[in-house]
Amino acid sequence: MSNKNAFLRMLGKFSRKKPEPDRPASLRRTAAESEFDEFTSPWSRQTEVPLNLRSIRRVFRDADDGAPEELAGLFARLQEYDPNMGAHLQTRFLSVLACDWRVEGADPERAAEAEKILSRAGIRRLLTHLLGALVHGYAGAAIIWGDGGGSIRSFRLISPVNFVFDKLGNPALLTYDGREKALASYHENQFVFIRHESPLLRPLVWLFFFKYYAMRDRARYLERFGIPFIAAKIRNEDFESGEIRAELMRSLAKLGSDGVGLLNEGAEIQIMNSGGSASADYQSWLDYLDTLSTRLILGQTATSSGGTGFSNGSVQENVRRDLIEADCRLLMESVQRAVLDPLERYKWGTEGTLQFKLDYSGSDDLVSKARMVEQLSNAGVKIAPDWIEKTFNVRLDRTINQEKRG
Repeated sequence: MSNKNAFLRMLGKFSRKKPEPDRPASLRRTAAESEFDEFTSPWSRQTEVPLNLRSIRRVFRDADDGAPEELAGLFARLQEYDPNMGAHLQTRFLSVLACDWRVEGADPERAAEAEKILSRAGIRRLLTHLLGALVHGYAGAAIIWGDGGGSIRSFRLISPVNFVFDKLGNPALLTYDGREKALASYHENQFVFIRHESPLLRPLVWLFFFKYYAMRDRARYLERFGIPFIAAKIRNEDFESGEIRAELMRSLAKLGSDGVGLLNEGAEIQIMNSGGSASADYQSWLDYLDTLSTRLILGQTATSSGGTGFSNGSVQENVRRDLIEADCRLLMESVQRAVLDPLERYKWGTEGTLQFKLDYSGSDDLVSKARMVEQLSNAGVKIAPDWIEKTFNVRLDRTINQEKRG
């Protein structure tokens, strides 16, 4: 990153300026789909960052200065090199994607039409992409609007390595030739951009760094102590012959690895095992790092193999539900603000009548609420039909009550 760009970023150069009467065309219209082709793949800086202390600190320092592309590129390596970490991240993502989404509104027909528009545009792919903000701290996509803004053609998912920021946190896109295009230079409804204040990537990089060196040292340890030392005593005249010594070394190597070897008659073999041949310390350290990454990503370390009491299991389930709810709310707020609200304004000319929802309530919660409704109804309490429809995502046949009144 050049000193000039770093200085300009300190001034907040990517912020949106106050609208002027003669705004450029880029602020009056939305961009075409092809204008974002160069930002959808992680093309920039594909060289691998060395996993050492100096390189990691440099990458973190660049990210603090607004250039997180190398830090974002580490995410793919973490998933590739550490399947355990990648599996936990997928578990957290899938727990959110398993929640059904819907559009609610006072007008059911309008809500259903909005759902069709979002579904055709690929809202599920967008939600999957935006969950990357949990890892990177940010995620964004370009909204490709139809003519007049009454429809959405698609979402162009921007790779996290192609974002840069100024010191005020305003985002920009990094082009092929190194230019920076602020999101503020596009139409105000061109992007859906999501932020997360506690991203997982930095602590995961440190945990992987510690585990990487532990695995390397453990391999050396096993190479040294896992294979027994074998020594042979031979005659002086055989020792003075380089050819014989080389042949004996090859035989000893076969003896150590294959259990079969050929030595001169009279040679004395001694197998020496180290008293510290066990590698339990290294294994416990690796298990500890895996436990930390599990707790960091999933909030708890419950497993199907580990026995837990009812109280502990209930606490862990509550933690899991809290994470799902928090992640869903993050997505709901972003999609509502950047996608559904503009769509409603452009297509119907109204505001605030449609809401984007993710159903993060578990089946157990619905069962308990259904029992509560039954008990309250038996006690003579009148429950609003709107609340029942909203809570259980059902449509009540209200003509029955009208017929009874008649």
